[in-house]
Amino acid sequence: MSPRRASLSGGIALALAALGVPSNDAHACGGGFFTRPSEAEWTHVTGHRVVISMSTTQTVLWDQVQYYGDPSEFAWVLPVKPGARLEIGADAWIEALDAATTPVVHAPLVVCDLSDRSTDCGPQRVKQGEYIGPWPTDGSRATEQVTVVHSRAVGPYETYTLSADAEGALDAWLTEHGFAIPEGARPVIDDYVAQGFDFIAVRLRPTAGVDQMKPLRVVTPGLVTTFPLRMLSVGAKESVALSVFVVAEGRIGVQNFPSAALDPAELTWDFVEFRSDLPDVRAAALTPEGGEAPWLTSYALGAPLLTPRQGYELAGPDDMLVDTIADVYFTRGHANGDVAQACSSTSFEEAALGKDKVVELCPADGAPCAEPGPGEADARVFTCGDALDDLGVALVGLRPADVWLTRLDAQLPVEALTDDLELTPGGMLTPPAAGEVSNHLFAEKGENADPVCTPVSAQDSSDIAALHAPPRSPQGGRSRGFATSAACAALVLGLGRRATRRRRQTARS
Repeated sequence: MSPRRASLSGGIALALAALGVPSNDAHACGGGFFTRPSEAEWTHVTGHRVVISMSTTQTVLWDQVQYYGDPSEFAWVLPVKPGARLEIGADAWIEALDAATTPVVHAPLVVCDLSDRSTDCGPQRVKQGEYIGPWPTDGSRATEQVTVVHSRAVGPYETYTLSADAEGALDAWLTEHGFAIPEGARPVIDDYVAQGFDFIAVRLRPTAGVDQMKPLRVVTPGLVTTFPLRMLSVGAKESVALSVFVVAEGRIGVQNFPSAALDPAELTWDFVEFRSDLPDVRAAALTPEGGEAPWLTSYALGAPLLTPRQGYELAGPDDMLVDTIADVYFTRGHANGDVAQACSSTSFEEAALGKDKVVELCPADGAPCAEPGPGEADARVFTCGDALDDLGVALVGLRPADVWLTRLDAQLPVEALTDDLELTPGGMLTPPAAGEVSNHLFAEKGENADPVCTPVSAQDSSDIAALHAPPRSPQGGRSRGFATSAACAALVLGLGRRATRRRRQTARS
């Protein structure tokens, strides 16, 4: 695995922090600062996509931050402690996890009486901000109590590591260097200073463009289960949308926030608009009650990350069908220009089914790579060239056959960003949450259907999921068509594969 080390970034604009501390100490997220107070009024963070890989060997975080507006200058400040390793990740990694786990609503089954007809049976756009201008290096003195430990250009970014040894020192340094600090950020920063954190300030280099930004990856030794959310409030406005993808041995849940649930019985499919009301139903489920913001488990499955699973076809670039999320990652990376040739999960089929623990055999300092010992699997097996190593990094410390991917979603008001996010195995929650959760939702109600068609409720179908599943050809491949009934009644299947896949009756949100 290529040691693309100590590189900071922002896939849309990125900020994370990691602590090099034992289990149950915390990672922290970064905050955004603008050069003029007026910019903070109309430029704000709207959401985060975070990937967390958890094992007793290491904890890895990736983060992408979306913000609305177009700031003239913008910086991320990340609280960190010694022991963490900062690296560059690939956009394709988060893109693949998001695409493969995004909720998909399928139309309800509809029985249509065609006896009297002559027929053949057969949101608001989020604008990327812009980083402009070099970091101030004109000889202006930093506040005395802030020590610039070191500065350097890393990839497309200029980074400064700052050590603040007194309350108010860091915000004074930021102010001196032209960045406006929201009033609510000062106590958050001071609290991190009091806990002994250093800070890393990151800004896009003046010669780099927005298209050169890549996700930040933070690797911390040992298991981390608690993740402070306080720095997310810096640069945010009313609320922040969070999607957290967790790679671990088993389903993962949120311990200290209430849980939300989506009931397919509440979903309505519009046969004219070819979409559902999932956005409204989901927003209602994520609405805070009693001051507490709930988290929704949108996806929790084993197998599809590394190995094929019947009934779970996935779409790569240009709607190309692939079998695993790993393949989505590799094909997207190829489409993004990260590698010259796309790889395939078939190259690690045997390792993906194994119980050997994945290990990193190539030291971060560039020393020669070691050989795997008994019961060990080389992390490089799960990479595609030097640029697409995120999957291999995520699997370090895990046994591939036991790996699950869990997606957790929340819409957190700024006032709720005062509590840490505590993750735990789903089986340890009350009540336990150990079962699988599919992102495929089957609407049970329909509107604006053809008058000759009658929706089939879930109660009328003994296996509605099976009816929606795409059939396989006798040779094991995917069939592109569906057989009609002898009576020529048309079954409108939510997962219908049309000859042109772009016109399928499916809504994503």
